[in-house]
Amino acid sequence: MGEKLEVYATGLRCIKCGATYSTGERFSVCPKCHGLFEVEYDFDLMQEKFQKSELQGTQAQGLWRYEKALPVRGEFKITFGEGYTPLIETTRLVDAPKLIAKLDYIAPTSSFKDRGSTVAVSKANELQVDVVAIDSTGNAAASLSAYAAKARIPCYAFVPSTTEPEKIAQMSANGATVVKVKGTRQDAHDVIEAAYRKYGWYYCGFMVSPYAIEGTKTIAYEICEQMKWEPPDWIIFPVGTGSGIVGCAKGLQELQRIGWIDQIPRLVCIQAEGCAPIYNGFRAGANDTPPQLLAP
Repeated sequence: MGEKLEVYATGLRCIKCGATYSTGERFSVCPKCHGLFEVEYDFDLMQEKFQKSELQGTQAQGLWRYEKALPVRGEFKITFGEGYTPLIETTRLVDAPKLIAKLDYIAPTSSFKDRGSTVAVSKANELQVDVVAIDSTGNAAASLSAYAAKARIPCYAFVPSTTEPEKIAQMSANGATVVKVKGTRQDAHDVIEAAYRKYGWYYCGFMVSPYAIEGTKTIAYEICEQMKWEPPDWIIFPVGTGSGIVGCAKGLQELQRIGWIDQIPRLVCIQAEGCAPIYNGFRAGANDTPPQLLAP
């Protein structure tokens, strides 16, 4: 248990219809329109009571050094010390004036997903949920199951039947109940959606959970702090579903709102050719990324 700290989150707002709810609710999506939620904050109060000077000498706390910018009361946090991963300058990868890599694979489960898991499971702990559930092709479920195990919350992981055995083994080793679903990742999502609605499980899918995004936003906080609050001109982000870059963008916007940075870097999204729905959607001029835009 940690020291009780004031939380500046004011609630959940649906980005589709604008409906607002308390962060004490267990909704995964908006009950009115099924839109996604965003956690909102009292930025005036944050600007007044959260100062950069508080961060000095707190690197060992990992991403929870930014606890005042997270929507969970500190006494409920579940952490393995994730975050505050190093920035390493490299001149050998590409021909660029200055390229700095953030080594976010240096994480408890070897994935940046740990950022989202620590906040999502901490919120589940605060809400006193009985079960957490997630659909995944591997990394997110492996990560979430580790944090759920530490919180002593049962975890159900729904995965496509083609998921690599090594990833399934990692989930199982963390104590998760793994359910293999025949078909695609979308099929796995459809099955888990029916299951968590029927059984009342707390859904933590990284494409949906507003609290997972709150964890990944700390990438932006760390980059800016590590660069002495002079962020780079560009941040280049490899993505799958895009939860990482969405979180990074939110973090940058918040830092500008509270006056910690002056300019927001340009964000670049990169996807692997074999699975590039965001890239394909952008090239097609779409406003979203329907399944038919997936590369074959």
